[in-house]
Amino acid sequence: PAGVLVYDVRNVLSRRDTILFSLPYVLKPPVLQQTADANAAVYRPSACHRLDKPTCGLLVVGKSKPAVVHICKQFMQREVLKTYTAILNGK
Repeated sequence: PAGVLVYDVRNVLSRRDTILFSLPYVLKPPVLQQTADANAAVYRPSACHRLDKPTCGLLVVGKSKPAVVHICKQFMQREVLKTYTAILNGK
């Protein structure tokens, strides 16, 4: 929702009011087999991009390290199609 920070690196005291702080309570990391995939889990689910504070929209989150790396790479290479809608009031 608009007005909620994805993360806040400037103010340690307000980090509890961020989406990244809340993610582990909403999303549980995937259960991985005891193989090489055991290193693939992330300590916490991680956002793959950010939204500005006054913006609302979809936030893509990865639950494993390979997923976060893959999705972040798609954002960096501009492979993700984004659509914006503006609501204007006035003249």
